[in-house]
Amino acid sequence: MIPLDHRMHRSGVAQIEVVVAGVVLFALASLLPSLGYHLSRIHKESLQYQIAVQTLANELSRLRSLESQTSASDLENLEVPSHVLKRLPKANLHAVVLRDELGTRVQLALQWERVGNPPPVQMVGWLDTQPKSSGGE
Repeated sequence: MIPLDHRMHRSGVAQIEVVVAGVVLFALASLLPSLGYHLSRIHKESLQYQIAVQTLANELSRLRSLESQTSASDLENLEVPSHVLKRLPKANLHAVVLRDELGTRVQLALQWERVGNPPPVQMVGWLDTQPKSSGGE
């Protein structure tokens, strides 16, 4: 019987393992830049969303503090603060007043230039929660 040399047989398998490991490592290394780019873009968009929500909350709070002094012209001429314009390119702020039997509500919408042009961020709040009662009550 001829003795088998296990070292020679194992060296061929080891070379294949090294080649496969190199290919896998190269594939993963080529994905890292695109993953980094997408991660930074998601981070930037989430920060912009947080700024938009905070801006809408501040504007709603300001409008509620004005209460009855708020007129239609005030709501038509809403301006985005300059420090927000630096972070949200081409930002636009719109308000719609909704009046019904429950009171007066305002719907604020903030839109800025984003990838894919998604819908604006919106916030609705009550300006007057106790409407004037009708003469029949």
